Amino acid sequence: MSVWTKATLRYSGALSNSAGIFHAPRGRIRGMSEHDEKRRGAGCAIGFVLVSLFLPVLYVLSIGPAAWLVKRTDAQWICAIYYPLSLLGEYCQPLNDALEWYMNLWMG
Repeated sequence: MSVWTKATLRYSGALSNSAGIFHAPRGRIRGMSEHDEKRRGAGCAIGFVLVSLFLPVLYVLSIGPAAWLVKRTDAQWICAIYYPLSLLGEYCQPLNDALEWYMNLWMG
């Protein structure tokens, strides 16, 4: 067996009891206290909540630049991305008015 084959088998886990070099051991990271682990979990939860709130706002606000792009380039496929907003605007007239006003700001 060549040296290269032994190294490949060792790193794949075939010659050792470990799962391989790309797998971390189970449990807490060495040097991390229980308090640090809880803080890391709380930070992850806060990040998830912020992203969950930020992405829908970004989606709604991006309709203005998208309307500008459709007007300038005639790229009608972009309209399909914003179909849910137009459908919602059909059922909620104040939302429809606000979206039209915002798109007109971008289209000039």
